[in-house]
Amino acid sequence: VTGGVPYGNKELHFGHVGGMLVFADTYARFLRDRIGKENVIFVSGTDCYGSPIAEGWRKKVADGEFEGSLEDFVTRNHEKQKATLEKYAVSPNLFAASGLGRSKEIHAEYTLEFLQSLYDKGQLDKISTMQFFDEKAGVFLNGRQVVGKCPVEGCNSEKGYADECDLGHQYMPENLINPVSTLTGETPVMKPVVNWYFKLRDYEKLLQDWVAEMQKDKAVRPVVWKTI
Repeated sequence: VTGGVPYGNKELHFGHVGGMLVFADTYARFLRDRIGKENVIFVSGTDCYGSPIAEGWRKKVADGEFEGSLEDFVTRNHEKQKATLEKYAVSPNLFAASGLGRSKEIHAEYTLEFLQSLYDKGQLDKISTMQFFDEKAGVFLNGRQVVGKCPVEGCNSEKGYADECDLGHQYMPENLINPVSTLTGETPVMKPVVNWYFKLRDYEKLLQDWVAEMQKDKAVRPVVWKTI
């Protein structure tokens, strides 16, 4: 059983606890009672990766609200998240962190195995795309370090990031209107950067067939297959 994995950029808010982890905890307790606690593992933890975490840390350091490394920042939030769950008597067997301690090592080992398998099967392409670059800071900018106006027609979002606005619309970075670097306030330029990409289009038919089966299943809410 899992209750989802909250980001390591903040403490748990009540939506995390009441809207996600309490349900998982209740289900885990029910199963322990019915089939024995030795047959149930309730797992959750802190997600230590992603631009919201790096950007949250940078802002707090810049504002004088935090002193320490990015890992220190995530560790502090992880420990606070654990403490909150203990106060609410939520009882995971494991509440780990994807970028800390032994769980970090396991995360890295499994990620390498997963990506190596895709590479060996020819399912990864190395592609050059354009990414925002702050010439004043001398760095490429991650998704949350660029803000502007969403280019999607009719969108009422008040904040667009590098390739997605806060209402969930997605677009190519070069289409963002009036981009500004959050690091320096300067207008970033576009420079090529090389990344590995998964060949999702090779599985389009497989996904279409899967969604068609979901549509027949009354237990699957329409929002699920419509989103996919």
